[in-house]
Amino acid sequence: MTQTPQPDSPVPGLSELTVIARGGYATVYRAKQDSVGREVALKVDIRTLQDARDRRRFLREAEAAGRMSGHPHIVHLYDAGVTSDDHPYLVMELCSGGSYATKMRKDGPISATEARSLGIKIADALQAAHESGVLHRDVKPGNILINRYGVPGLADFGLAAVIDASHDLSVTVESLTPAYAPPEVFRLERPAEAGDIYSLCATLYAMLSGKPPRWPATGESPSPMQMVGLFGQPIADILGVPDGLMNVLRKGMAQEKQDRFASAGDLRDAFEALNADGSGTVVAPPPPAQSEIPTPQINPIAPPPLESTVSAPPFQSGTPAHSGGQFIPGPVANQASPLSPAPLAPPANFAPPMAFSPSASKQPRRGTPVLVGALVTLILLLVGVIGGGAWWLATRDDGSTSVSTDARPPQDCPFTPAGVQCPTEPECFDDALAEADCAQEHAFETFAVAALPGTVASVDAIEDNAYVKALCSTEALSTALGGASTNGWTVRVIAPSADGFAAGKRDIRCVAGREKPFENTLFGS
Repeated sequence: MTQTPQPDSPVPGLSELTVIARGGYATVYRAKQDSVGREVALKVDIRTLQDARDRRRFLREAEAAGRMSGHPHIVHLYDAGVTSDDHPYLVMELCSGGSYATKMRKDGPISATEARSLGIKIADALQAAHESGVLHRDVKPGNILINRYGVPGLADFGLAAVIDASHDLSVTVESLTPAYAPPEVFRLERPAEAGDIYSLCATLYAMLSGKPPRWPATGESPSPMQMVGLFGQPIADILGVPDGLMNVLRKGMAQEKQDRFASAGDLRDAFEALNADGSGTVVAPPPPAQSEIPTPQINPIAPPPLESTVSAPPFQSGTPAHSGGQFIPGPVANQASPLSPAPLAPPANFAPPMAFSPSASKQPRRGTPVLVGALVTLILLLVGVIGGGAWWLATRDDGSTSVSTDARPPQDCPFTPAGVQCPTEPECFDDALAEADCAQEHAFETFAVAALPGTVASVDAIEDNAYVKALCSTEALSTALGGASTNGWTVRVIAPSADGFAAGKRDIRCVAGREKPFENTLFGS
């Protein structure tokens, strides 16, 4: 019988390699550690660390992760390094029980009792990691592994440095998952401990319900632009899960970081304070949920009549555009958009490592510096959906100071999030955002009209709403222009006045202007 040849080991001291998992960014092998004769898992990342600074940062994070060795709920890291061809690798404990992602597919949702117990263990692991200055940034069912004794452990610490060092801008839509990412990821905020807290609670919610929080009933993954809107929806109850456990999970998934638990240790303590079945009251129930935003739709529709409060009406000729309303300055070209992809989801059900002393993690230490940089080059990838296919919400800066007047938007409306429409007729405005004659020179034109999410409670909240920022952005404008550069353009938002908002008006317009006045119309014709 012919045997399949084994791959050569890229790491000295390891032999008998067998592939056990292969993902988009790494391959995981079962291997034998020759020095002690034990089986281990070897994870080799396909990305390279050619820059000396990136190498040092990866090894520094791996060293910090190694210092956690001994924590019962962190997958043990035995070794880390960079291969001769610049690929980072991790040598870790081999977890023969697979991941919770596999367990969910095989056995279905877990019980509230198991979720509480798992929450205590993994929150304690995160507390230990945070005390060592390490963020995880990709807590999800696939990264919680089960060892040969049935003990769960959190894996894949230390790889944030590899993600940050990546300069590969050809990442596909399938590689990006917003399922367990906190809202601040979409606002380009610096990663922090609060993000891991959110992701753990979202992970436990998915294990209890069978799908991530706010996930569409169809099971289809929403685009990041759609996900920004979904964050405003309330988190639904899970049938059979006690209110006490649900309230802890909701607090951990609060929209704003400051409204979550102050530390992973506090989250652990909240789980511990519940009864074994998840019942009890340790966190006050959240306020009544506000109305949900509409669900996504694909086919664009014509704007409805003026009295509609669901989507934006056409402007009435001869009236100032901002009469009875207000305008909010939007982003200038080349400023960062609040919309960005969620953290990359590493390979598959098998993942890597680390560990620390559980007793030490019981004493939260505040203010520990975190050895993780901000999302830099990867966050440049802004993903949306157009006509059923993928498109990149990213400006192509070709160095020009403006876009030529012959640049035309696509014939079909490219925006698919619910309530977003393109103007069916040109809408033009002057510098003061008063309605202007489109046959004459004008300063701004409407490129998108939309209904506000139901969670926007006042006019003052419109300017800072993540959904509005994502829609009325230069990236979205670039899409409306068929991918043309928006260098030199400005985007503004026309919103209802306070009186109009109180009367039920919920319509906004995204308008675009450039350095030179328009002589011809670009949108709505």
